Amino acid sequence: MKARAFLVVSCLLLVISHYGCGDVSSNSVASLSISPTSATVGINDDQLFSAVAHNNAGNIVSVTPTWSVSGGIGTISSTGLFFAGSQAGSGTITASAEGKTASAAVAVTTSGWITGTVYDSAGNLVESIKVYLASNTSIQDFSDSSGKYTLSSVPAGTYWVLTLATSVYYSASAEVTVASGETKTQNLTLQYFTDPVDITPPTL
Repeated sequence: MKARAFLVVSCLLLVISHYGCGDVSSNSVASLSISPTSATVGINDDQLFSAVAHNNAGNIVSVTPTWSVSGGIGTISSTGLFFAGSQAGSGTITASAEGKTASAAVAVTTSGWITGTVYDSAGNLVESIKVYLASNTSIQDFSDSSGKYTLSSVPAGTYWVLTLATSVYYSASAEVTVASGETKTQNLTLQYFTDPVDITPPTL
């Protein structure tokens, strides 16, 4: 009886294995995903996209997707390398394979971003400090509860980033160069009016 039961169980396992493994071994594409799913790219800059295909079992299968661009924002190579045009605009990158597609939204911009954290001379985070561009005071932000600030829609170029002096702190400044589509990080350190001043004479 034990041998017969073992034989029956073995046969059942064989049948289940035979019919249950079809999807696992299939190389048919059931879904396609793209990375990144969205991107902001500077004019005349590039961005690499990749596509991953899965079968019905969720396993990755090898494919060579076809890439396309809509919106007149640039071109893309057969390997997924997108080349932005010389004008700002928005469009879509699409990957296709075996009837499945995946898309990513792309914005081409002439502007950049400057972001950073505001500290005091002791290394503490400082909130509610105004940060702005010396040459364009309409581009400004206030540091949040984590000391973070972001200056958006900054035209490509070199600028002085300043903080507004307060009754507690001197103004801080830093020279920053930002490119189209770039996010540049610039932290700022505020000096207290009460901070000691180094009056050591220079070495001759």
